[in-house]
Amino acid sequence: MENPQLKPWKILKSRYPLKDRWLTVRADTCKTAEGFRVHPYYILEYADWVDVVCFTSQKKILLTKQYRHGRQEINWEIPCGAIDPADPSPLHAARRELLEETGFSSEHFELISTYSANTATHANIIYCFAAFDINKVAQPLRHPTEIIQTHLVSLPYLFKLINGHKISQAAHLAGILLTLRRKGWLK
Repeated sequence: MENPQLKPWKILKSRYPLKDRWLTVRADTCKTAEGFRVHPYYILEYADWVDVVCFTSQKKILLTKQYRHGRQEINWEIPCGAIDPADPSPLHAARRELLEETGFSSEHFELISTYSANTATHANIIYCFAAFDINKVAQPLRHPTEIIQTHLVSLPYLFKLINGHKISQAAHLAGILLTLRRKGWLK
């Protein structure tokens, strides 16, 4: 069996059925390399995101718990959020989100990876950072739609949460596991 050469689709036309501050939906009319017409093909144009995997000097990981309406459940997560237009860099956004959501800060951030939540339908990038030797320096900001609890947990307890399907956000799991592997803490 011969493998065809992979080529990107051509976008013939785009329209925007929805645009607001949180989400933009783009409907493309496309033509594949083989000439097949695809209409509409929906793309979600979110802002780029940051995820922050945080550790104390004693190797405890900082997790958050909050209600997520998409799944209508309370989730264990890592600090995360959208990169704001005012953020000069993804690193600045990671520092800001960590401080706003948890009141923690760090002088030692490391970019672990960049990836997509879903390359088929999402146009944005997720920047995953690790923060080490975190310290509580302020009270978290409170927003009526983001009531966030913070927890410092051991690595064995983190794996208990993962194995018990308590951390269900795929990008957060990827960031946690990539960080643990990079540091040699994943066995």
